[in-house]
Amino acid sequence: MENTIRITAGELRNFYTDLLAKLDFDTARRRTLSEIILASSDYQAVSVLFDRVTAGLIDSKALPVHAGKRRRAVMIDGARTEPHLTCLLAMECACETAASEGVGMALVRGLLPVRRLRLYEKVASAHGLAAVAREAVYENETDAKITHSFLAVDPGHFGDREDLTPLLIEFAQKTGDAGIPAPGGIDPSFENEGTARNYTGSVTAAYKNRDVLEVPLYVTDDWNEIAAAMEIKSPLTETV
Repeated sequence: MENTIRITAGELRNFYTDLLAKLDFDTARRRTLSEIILASSDYQAVSVLFDRVTAGLIDSKALPVHAGKRRRAVMIDGARTEPHLTCLLAMECACETAASEGVGMALVRGLLPVRRLRLYEKVASAHGLAAVAREAVYENETDAKITHSFLAVDPGHFGDREDLTPLLIEFAQKTGDAGIPAPGGIDPSFENEGTARNYTGSVTAAYKNRDVLEVPLYVTDDWNEIAAAMEIKSPLTETV
């Protein structure tokens, strides 16, 4: 069995938030992103994030931009944004639309690859919604590639017939009923909305918040190197 380390959720959260502060994320986003990383159990996410920010692929100040909208769908430009925060915002948008329209979709272009996309389906489930999140789903000759899509369905909107949910999801995926927004100008009002407006609490609800986490031992070297480079404290560890 692979060696692991024991780290309390509090120690790991402190490490994440300290690192995000050093990488110049604002207070709200570092708090939310640390919870997302905890919820995803993706212990390599910190190393990936550190490499992307230091390489200039992610700008800690960049916010998602609203690039188009239709009744049941919104298009988001996520270029140089932190992918997990943008995914959370996209699922929020899909959920908000589903609450009023029954089906909601958010399409995100320009986003870097994301692991643990199913986390965002769990976030929607915490609000009684069915959801799917997919990567690399749409491209044509006239518009930028859509790298991620987030679809939410409210079964209650359709007479509380839960059996309709998979059919609606399949319908929206295959026919584009949610609508691929036509290319449009940038809507400045969207830029200031930032991320994680309403569903932040659902991130914590989507995972089992244990006091002590067992983490693969191989990540510690990267963590210690990052901590030394950023002059922050590495998480306390105990080999088991």
